Amino acid sequence: MKKVFTVLAFITLFCVVGIEKAEAIRIPIPAGSYPKLSKVKDLPQEEEYLTTEDKHFDLGVKYTVYQIFWIPVWTEASPELIGYIDKDYYVNFDDETIEAIAELNEIENIQQYAKMPFWDAWGGKIIVLGIVGLILYGYFGKSDENEDEVEAAA
Repeated sequence: MKKVFTVLAFITLFCVVGIEKAEAIRIPIPAGSYPKLSKVKDLPQEEEYLTTEDKHFDLGVKYTVYQIFWIPVWTEASPELIGYIDKDYYVNFDDETIEAIAELNEIENIQQYAKMPFWDAWGGKIIVLGIVGLILYGYFGKSDENEDEVEAAA
C-alpha cells in the first residue's frame, strides 16, 4: 500500500516541480495558464450587438485558469463580463457599456452572470486536495499490523 502512495507522491512532486523542466526538454505535458471564455446569456440579433467586423456577440465571461493534466488547479483572475463571439474571440467592455447592455435588455443584476462554473472554481482544488490527503494518509496513517508482527518476530 505504501508503494502506491510513494508513486502518487512522486507524480505530485513531478507535477509541482518538474513541469518547467519537462517543457524545456520538450516532454508534452498539458499544463499552464490560459484564458477561458464562455457564453452566459444570448443577446438579441440586432445591430447594437455587432462588432466593427460585423460579428454578432453575446454576453460572456472571461477568466484565466492554471491547469495541470486538464484539471483546473488555480484561477488567476476573477471573472469579467465580455462580448462573447466564439471560444477564441471576444470584445472587452468597460463598466458603462455593461450597464448600457443591462438597461437595453432589462437585466436587473447583470453582475450575477460574472461567475465561474463549479469545476473551474472548486473542482480541481478538491481533486488536488484529495490526492495530497491520500499521500499524507499513506505516510502518516495506520501502520500495517503485519509489519509490526514481522518486526517483533525478528
